[in-house]
Amino acid sequence: MKLSKRSVLKLLAVLLLSGVTASALAWGSSLTKAQKAHAKDMKALHEVDSDWVKDYNKGKVDKLVALYEADATLMPPGTAPLQGAKAIRAYFVADVAASKKAGVKFTLTGTPDGDVTGDWGWVSGTYSVTAKDGHILDSGKYLSVSHRVKGKWHYVRDTWNSDGGIPQIGAASN
Repeated sequence: MKLSKRSVLKLLAVLLLSGVTASALAWGSSLTKAQKAHAKDMKALHEVDSDWVKDYNKGKVDKLVALYEADATLMPPGTAPLQGAKAIRAYFVADVAASKKAGVKFTLTGTPDGDVTGDWGWVSGTYSVTAKDGHILDSGKYLSVSHRVKGKWHYVRDTWNSDGGIPQIGAASN
């Protein structure tokens, strides 16, 4: 029986996918209890970041501030660090309103990273800010440190910064 090149490639693809699927299933079932708990914790941390973006874009400042511990520190770009719920709320009231008025949307991009040790975790990743027309206005990186209290993760430190260049002092304007 003579097989065409296309038939051989299809057969190889099926065998490869079968092997990958079998390996994934075997690997998934061989996770230890600690590894499963770690994966669950990481998922929960990433969900906090997703909630942050959803609440920010919908203008839900109360829900946004509730993601932070009462004495958390927020370190947004272009301002001094903000400590505590009152300062964080004041920042987000102004920033979220400005973003809504401008019609911009905050989006997490790429694949986030992070880790958990006990009741402490960190997450880092990338973001973009887009205009109504889909034009990317800004992109950058974020890093947060979170603490779990009574089963719920809250930010204790949160910062992000732009990949955009910083205007040079004395630079010629065109």
